[in-house]
Amino acid sequence: ADMSRGFEAEPWAVNASEVGSRCASDLASQIGVACWNAGRFDVCNVACGNSSEEAMLAARNRCEGKHQKTCAITGALPVLAP
Repeated sequence: ADMSRGFEAEPWAVNASEVGSRCASDLASQIGVACWNAGRFDVCNVACGNSSEEAMLAARNRCEGKHQKTCAITGALPVLAP
């Protein structure tokens, strides 16, 4: 989920930015995630890329830019066609 909607304070699905977190299979082959640990839960951001490294770097840059924290928890998965 995109963490720009106050998800840290109210971790409910209605506070997730579903559309902003999607990677279209015709535009990217990987979706990356980067997180930092906020005690009880991890705060994460996602981003798209054409390699796992590119997707994770984009997610890390987005996460660290938004939260001003080191987002050391990362991963990537292939984007699946609809």
